[in-house]
Amino acid sequence: MYRAVYDFESDSAQALSFQVNDQFTVITETDENWWLMQNGFGQIGYVPVSYITKDEVSHTEVLKSVDRAIEAIHFAATCAGGVYTQEQRENLQKLIHHRKIVLEEHRVKRVSKSNMPEQPKRQAPQPPLPSTSGVSRPVTRSAVKKPSSKRGAPPPPLRESSLWCGYDQTDTAQVSQNQILSNAHLRSTKQYVIPEKIDPPEAFKDETLSKSRSKSSKKESSSNQADSQTQTKCLPELDRTDRGTSPLKSPLTSPVRKVSATLSDFKTVTCAIPEDIGTELVELVRRNTNLSYELSRIAVGTVLGTVKEKVPSIGVIMEEIMKNLLQSKRETQSVEASHDAVRLQIIFSEMAGCKDDSQQRSWALHEDESVITEYLEELISILTNANPEISKQVVCMENFEAVHNLVDYYQMEIRSSIRLLLLQSFGALCNLDAKVISHLLSSILPIELARDMQADTTDIQKLLYSALVMTMIFSMAEPPPFHHYEQLNETYINYLMEVIEHRLDSDTEDQLTDMFVGLVLAFNLHFQIPAENTVMKILASRSSSKVFTEKVMLLVNREDDPTKMFDHERKAPNSVLKLLSDLYSNAATADLLYTNDAKVLIDIVIRQLSDLSAGNKMRTEYLSLIHLIIKNSQYEEHMHRSGDIQSCLMRMAKEEGKESEMDRLIIKEIWKEFPQYFESAV
Repeated sequence: MYRAVYDFESDSAQALSFQVNDQFTVITETDENWWLMQNGFGQIGYVPVSYITKDEVSHTEVLKSVDRAIEAIHFAATCAGGVYTQEQRENLQKLIHHRKIVLEEHRVKRVSKSNMPEQPKRQAPQPPLPSTSGVSRPVTRSAVKKPSSKRGAPPPPLRESSLWCGYDQTDTAQVSQNQILSNAHLRSTKQYVIPEKIDPPEAFKDETLSKSRSKSSKKESSSNQADSQTQTKCLPELDRTDRGTSPLKSPLTSPVRKVSATLSDFKTVTCAIPEDIGTELVELVRRNTNLSYELSRIAVGTVLGTVKEKVPSIGVIMEEIMKNLLQSKRETQSVEASHDAVRLQIIFSEMAGCKDDSQQRSWALHEDESVITEYLEELISILTNANPEISKQVVCMENFEAVHNLVDYYQMEIRSSIRLLLLQSFGALCNLDAKVISHLLSSILPIELARDMQADTTDIQKLLYSALVMTMIFSMAEPPPFHHYEQLNETYINYLMEVIEHRLDSDTEDQLTDMFVGLVLAFNLHFQIPAENTVMKILASRSSSKVFTEKVMLLVNREDDPTKMFDHERKAPNSVLKLLSDLYSNAATADLLYTNDAKVLIDIVIRQLSDLSAGNKMRTEYLSLIHLIIKNSQYEEHMHRSGDIQSCLMRMAKEEGKESEMDRLIIKEIWKEFPQYFESAV
C-alpha cells in the first residue's frame, strides 16, 4: 500500500486526482515517474511516484483494497455488456497475482516470527539513476523516495503530452470507466507497448490547444524552482511509435481534452444491458448465498435501489436493471439456464435409479442411505427455495414421471428416515402445482399412507407427516379413484376418530389431534351426496365425538380452514362449513353437537350474517347453514336468538341487486317452511 503525501489535481483522464493521505494499491510500476494504481474507491489510473510514499498497513487492508479494485473492474465490464477488454483481463490477473503475494507474505511472516530469530535491518538500496536513453525504465518499490518534511511538495508534473480521448462535450454518451482506462494499460516490461495515437477531431484542436497553453503558463509561473528533470515527469506516452526517441512532445502539438476521472462524470453512461441480467443476478445471489429465490430477488432489488439512490450518476443504469428484474419475474425462465433445474433433473434421475435397482428391491442396502438422504435433502431444499416456475417445468416433464417414480420408491422403501424425507418431498411437490396433487391422488400413495398410518402407531413424526400429506392430497376436493375406497374405508375413518377422541400413548405432546381433525375435514370435502359420505356414517355411529366437535367449533369461530394450504385455485368450499352443513343435513347427525355448542354456533352465524356484505359467497354458506340448523335440529326447544335471526333475514330480504338473489331465495324458503318461527316480510 502507498499513501499520498501531497494533494494532486489531475488534468488527464488517465491520471487520478487525490488528496493527502489517500491510499493506493499498485497495479503496474510503469516507469520511474508514473505508476498505474488503484485508489480506495476502486478507480484505476496513473499516479505520480514523487507524490506517494510507502504506507505500512495490515495485510487485511491491502486485501480489501485489492478486492475493491477487482470489483470495480467486474462492474465496469458488466456495464459494457459483460465483455472484458484485454486491458481489464490483464489488470485482473495482476490484481489476483498481487493478492496471492500479499497472502503468501503474511503467511511467511507468521512462520518467521515463530521460528526465525529477528534479523538486523538493512539499509534500503539507492534508487537507480534516470535513464539517458530516452526510454523510461521500470523501477522497484524500494526505489520510491520518501519525501522530506523539510521541503514543500514538488509541483505537479507538466502535461507535455497526453492522450486525446475524442469525446464531444455536447455528446450525451460520456466516458465510462472502461473507456477512460481502455488505453491506460502498459505492460510491466522495460520497453512497454504503446498503442497507436488517437487523433482529436479538428473542431476541438484550437480550444484544447489554448487550454493546454494556459495550463502550462500557470504551472511554470508557480514553480520557478523546478528543474528540468521535474518537467520531464509525465505520464507514459501512448502515442509514441518510435521506441528509440523521447516520448515527450511539445504542448503546442499535443491537444488535451480534459476528462476528470470521478464518478460525477458517469451521469450519462450508456452501456448495453443484457436482456436477462435480472435473472442472472438473482441466479448468482441464490447460488452463492443459498437464499431462497424470493429472498434473492429482494436482495438484488435492495442493492440496485440503494446504489441508484446513493450513486445518482449511474441511477439510469440501475433503474434499467431493476426494470429487467421485474420483467424477468413475469417471464418464464429457461430450464437450461437454471442451476436448480439441472440439479433437479440429476436428482430425479438418481432417484429413478434407486427405484429400478434390482438389489435395492431385494434388500435394503444401508450403505447407500447417506447418499439417498443427501439427494432427498437437496431435493426438498430446491423445491422449497428455488424459482417455483423452474421447479414446475422440471416436475411436469414426461407427464410427471419424476413424481410417480418417487411414489414407487416410497412404496418400496422400508427405512423410516428415508420415508420421512420422501414425505417432506411430497409436501414440497404439492406446493408447486395443483396438477401434482391430482397425480398423487390418483397414484397408490394415499393407499400406502393409510395402510402405514394404521400399521405403525409408534412413530409420531411419521404419522404427522403422513397425515399432513394426506390432507394436502384431499384438500382440492377431488374424488379419488374408486378402488382407493378399499383402503380409505370406514375402518380408516374410525381409526382417525379414535385417535382424535383418545390420544395415542406414544403421542405424549398431543400433536396428532389437530392434524387428524384437518385430515377428516379434507377427506370430507369430496363427498357430494350425504348418503354416501363415509365420514357422516362414522359420526352417526359414534355415541360421542366431543373432542372432534370442540375442535370444529374453535375453527369456525376463528374463521379458519385448515385445508386451505396452497395458493392453487380450487373449487372446494370452506371445509369447516362443509362439515357442519353435512352434519345438519341428516337428522342422525344433526344433534351431534351439545345444546350449548349449538347455541354458540348460532351466535357465530348471526355475527357473520351481520358483518358480511351482499354478494359474498361466505354469507350465502352461513345462510344455508342456519336454514339447515332450523330445519333438522331441535331448534324449537330453545329458539335461540330467533329475533336476531329475523332481523338479519329482514335486512337481507330488502337488498336489491343480482348479487343478493341467491340469499333472497334462501330467505323466502325459510319463511315459507317455518312461518311459526319467523314472520314473512313478503
